[in-house]
Amino acid sequence: MVHNDKEILPYGTHLPVLDFLFNKFGIASTLEFGVGYYSTEFLLKQGIQLTSIETDEQWIRRLNLLPNPRHRIIIHPNNNVEEVLDGECRKEEFDLALVDGPRESRWSCVNKLIGRANIIVAHDTENQSYNWDRISLHSNYIRLDYSVLTPWTSIYTAEKSVISFIVNELL
Repeated sequence: MVHNDKEILPYGTHLPVLDFLFNKFGIASTLEFGVGYYSTEFLLKQGIQLTSIETDEQWIRRLNLLPNPRHRIIIHPNNNVEEVLDGECRKEEFDLALVDGPRESRWSCVNKLIGRANIIVAHDTENQSYNWDRISLHSNYIRLDYSVLTPWTSIYTAEKSVISFIVNELL
């Protein structure tokens, strides 16, 4: 599959979901767990306020990201990246959060983002070894799976308008 003239490898199967969400909703702030070749570039092109959490400084250097006043990168010393939500980002809320960082903490990131991000997007959700079953959704939240491409991308939200648009136009 090709997205914006770039072939989508398994690392970028979440791009159609992100593209859809950014085209339909007024997303101004995003938290990204896991700086990515596809996602970070896409998010920076949206002109939003982006906070990226990454554990690997060498990976960031390899991506050769240019300084950007709208992009804050937080280097976290271990794979428990969700700790940032209790620390450096404890008072922040986000329009969207992308969970695509260390596999062992993805489910925990989703749990901590409930109520802090209007829309939570998680990548690789068909892979049960990531412990997605440990997510504790509030009763008003719903999970919607985009399984057109593998790896899957899932959307968690309580926003009724988001749910309606996704069900009617994306899935």
